[in-house]
Amino acid sequence: MNRVPNMPTKRRSIFASCLSLLLAASLSAPGLASADDDLERRIERLERVLDSRALAELSNRQERLQREVSQLIGEIESLERQIEEVNRQQRNLFEDLDDRVLELEQSGVAGGTADTLPDTPALDAAVDDDDALMDDEAAAEAEDDTSDAAEIYSRAFDKLRDGDYAEAGDGFQEILDDHGDSDYADNARYWLAETHYVVREFDEAMEHFQTLIDNPDSGKHADAKLKAGYIHYEREEWSEARELLEAVRDEYPDSTVASLAGNRLEQMDDEGR
Repeated sequence: MNRVPNMPTKRRSIFASCLSLLLAASLSAPGLASADDDLERRIERLERVLDSRALAELSNRQERLQREVSQLIGEIESLERQIEEVNRQQRNLFEDLDDRVLELEQSGVAGGTADTLPDTPALDAAVDDDDALMDDEAAAEAEDDTSDAAEIYSRAFDKLRDGDYAEAGDGFQEILDDHGDSDYADNARYWLAETHYVVREFDEAMEHFQTLIDNPDSGKHADAKLKAGYIHYEREEWSEARELLEAVRDEYPDSTVASLAGNRLEQMDDEGR
């Protein structure tokens, strides 16, 4: 009988190792599959977490953008209201100008004539020739001063009608500085106040209006009181505005300022002020 030759010991060892590896691989395959499934589940869970975070971040960004847009819309609406208010004030100013220019021109102020100067007192026959000469020179100087004031006033008034409020204000201020005793001073102060009022510089405007209000003999007393009432209205100082406007309406009946005061009072009533 033939016998299988004995396998060398080294070969038997290698063969056994291979069998062991094959057996281990076959036994561990289910474990590897399970590990793959677990890894896949983890990846899916991570993706869901990331997706939810991304959605939350997008939602937050959208809300922030919506708030910013709402804020911008509010600011735009506020600016539009301010622009409309400035336009309204300008319309009121020009309506006021139209109502008063004729009056000023007829009185000689807007036209720049010197007819509004008080008559120069007649010279006493008893004074000597030197005194008479001095009086003549003083009258001539007064006439020259008034002529200068008239020219400045006319230029400033033209600037005002053109809407150049800064230049107009400079001209009216020059009259107050250099010709404060002239017949143009009160009108210059009033229109100087208007140049501030129309650009909403209410503190500066009120200062000049108040100076005219404090002088009951001023020809612009009623006008200044009316505009002071307007300023209180713009500042939402309702009781002060109503007090001044009612005073204008009652103290100057059948006048332009009384009509304007009444219109503003009716507006306040409609607004529940």
